[in-house]
Amino acid sequence: MLLKSLFMKNITSENLAMVLSKRNFFRYLNILLGGKILFFYSNFILIVAILLLLNIFIFDRSRNAGIGFRTKRSMSSKKKWVYSQTVFYGGIILISLLSSTLYSLNVIDVSVSNSISIIGIIISAIITQLFLVFGEKRKNGKK
Repeated sequence: MLLKSLFMKNITSENLAMVLSKRNFFRYLNILLGGKILFFYSNFILIVAILLLLNIFIFDRSRNAGIGFRTKRSMSSKKKWVYSQTVFYGGIILISLLSSTLYSLNVIDVSVSNSISIIGIIISAIITQLFLVFGEKRKNGKK
């Protein structure tokens, strides 16, 4: 009824005030839920990385998990697989925490925070692979 009266150009100050207050309510609700909690990718990446790291430590310490950092080096032994997952998800968690903290301190905006978290996944994968390579070289050098 209210929207129909607005579209038919029967706009009164009372109808306009109701629409504006409802629009503001939903806009603020969207900002509160959508913009900062649910659709804030840095927090989403952070939560997923924490859950996957807990999955590695609590439930699935084998190499049969379908998700995770999977390379020949990381899959060569159970110990290396758990180590690579810990480094990979730990790096993602640290970078996402840094990104979320900088956003909450109003140092960066949402798009930069999301970009940092997404780039952090790539950086974490590179660091994990380097740790695996240098770990093998160190062990080969000790023998």
